[in-house]
Amino acid sequence: MQITAAKKDLVRALARAQGIANRKSTIAALACVLLQTIEGDRLQIAATDLFVTVVDVVALDGPPRQTGGVALNARDLLDRVKALPDGPVHIETSERATATIRGTGKLKYTLRGLPADDYPSLPSPKARAAELEIPANALAGLLDRVHFAISQDTTRAHVNSSLLAWGNGEARMAATDGHRLSVAACFATAPKDGRALLSQAAVTELRKIVGELGDEPITVRRDGSVVFFVHGNVTFGTKLVDAEFPPYEQVIPNTSASARAQIPRKAFADAVRAVALASDFSADQNGASGVGVIIALGEGVAHVSCESARKGLATNEVPIEYAGKPHRVRVEPRYVLEVLGCLEDEEVEAFFTGELHPIVFRPATGDTFVVMPMRL
Repeated sequence: MQITAAKKDLVRALARAQGIANRKSTIAALACVLLQTIEGDRLQIAATDLFVTVVDVVALDGPPRQTGGVALNARDLLDRVKALPDGPVHIETSERATATIRGTGKLKYTLRGLPADDYPSLPSPKARAAELEIPANALAGLLDRVHFAISQDTTRAHVNSSLLAWGNGEARMAATDGHRLSVAACFATAPKDGRALLSQAAVTELRKIVGELGDEPITVRRDGSVVFFVHGNVTFGTKLVDAEFPPYEQVIPNTSASARAQIPRKAFADAVRAVALASDFSADQNGASGVGVIIALGEGVAHVSCESARKGLATNEVPIEYAGKPHRVRVEPRYVLEVLGCLEDEEVEAFFTGELHPIVFRPATGDTFVVMPMRL
């Protein structure tokens, strides 16, 4: 294979692929990125860990002088291409899968790889109608508003994942770790109902990709146990988690009888963050401190406090609009901060029912965030 392509295009595609390539795998090919020439004077750049796959296509600077393919270590190749001067990058491979990489100057690298035939086969979406079409920035927003609630417990596959569901002109995502629940929705083209349970690893990599794509549409297609997200020359595929996501609708409290607070989002988050410095942090696997901050709500004000034997006492207060009887709850500060941090609203509604009842946060978009309190 002998090809020439722009450095910026190669770096962008290789960075996406490098996030998927598994450097810790005992299978050497999985630490590699697959480069293959394809028709139309293009280079296909792909990586897989056998669960998540990304395929990108880069335009070449003219027809390849020699077609073919090679698998090269993803991290090593990306580092070398980044080190070259801006401009065209030339990659030439030998029959023994050794690649020479050079730019316009004197710098030249040689990198040993594997034959393209040694790379695992890649899944690809069949030509069928899209089940969901959604702007990339809208999908990025859904991912941003739920990813932090995914359980870190890898032995519980049904919650070490996030549900993506669609139908009736909208797309919804949900995630829970048993201590909190995040549910977000947006308008989308969804002619029929569907759902896909995405692993935490898939959500992490998908967030990186869609965050760069602006407002252009992404099409989503399911093909058996794999779901594909397609945007122009980029295809992201992931195997679905073989588990049943909890019936999250059943745990969202009815807030009709709850006390309601209209909270200034940024000021309240700043108060919780500052007071949490007095928390004697000892994190569990989901990052909960086990100490928490106390929020006391009354007419016109929310008092926030935290006290620990080792770090002393911190208090603060924030003016709010409040309707209902006074309430006092203890919460894990990180859970509250992650909810408020993923939103852009100036004010957020919060509903309180009792010291051990779930707290519900609702922004103007109608998304729902549920946080379980701690014992006082």
